[in-house]
Amino acid sequence: MISYREWRLIFISLIISAIVTLFGYYLSSWRLPYLSEIRGYISFTILLTPLTYALIKLYLFERRR
Repeated sequence: MISYREWRLIFISLIISAIVTLFGYYLSSWRLPYLSEIRGYISFTILLTPLTYALIKLYLFERRR
C-alpha cells in the first residue's frame, strides 16, 4: 500500500508538472491554450510527472545525507 507521504509527493509532482507545462506553453505563445489543445497538455503533464517525482525524491534523499 502506498503511504500518505508517497501520495503527497505524487500530488505535488503532478501540480509542479502542470505548472511547468502551462508556464512553458504561455511563454512560447503568449496566450492561454484553447480547449482543443488542453488534451495534449494533460498528456504531457502526465508524462512529465514521473520525472518530477524522481527529482523530488532525489532531492529529499540527498538532503538527508
